[in-house]
Amino acid sequence: MTFKGELKVFDAQMRLEKKKKLSSGHWILVFYDIPETMRRTRNIFRSKLIILGFEQLQKSGWVCPFEVNNHLFKIIDELGLGKYAKPLIVKKDD
Repeated sequence: MTFKGELKVFDAQMRLEKKKKLSSGHWILVFYDIPETMRRTRNIFRSKLIILGFEQLQKSGWVCPFEVNNHLFKIIDELGLGKYAKPLIVKKDD
């Protein structure tokens, strides 16, 4: 299967999967700074964040209350964004 095909299968799986919230007010926060020369990859990454349930906090900062860490790390790895995207688990302060 091509990489493009794998991405489509992943999208379908994520849309069908019931997402579980992280415990006790924790969120996943991901910041990225992907070069303009990688615009296509950056656009793919953004679309995957949306499918995982992320919401845009600012231009290159996204947050998600769901347990999607493993999926996120897989996407970052498969797109070769390890040095450009940094996910953190944070606790929302009330």
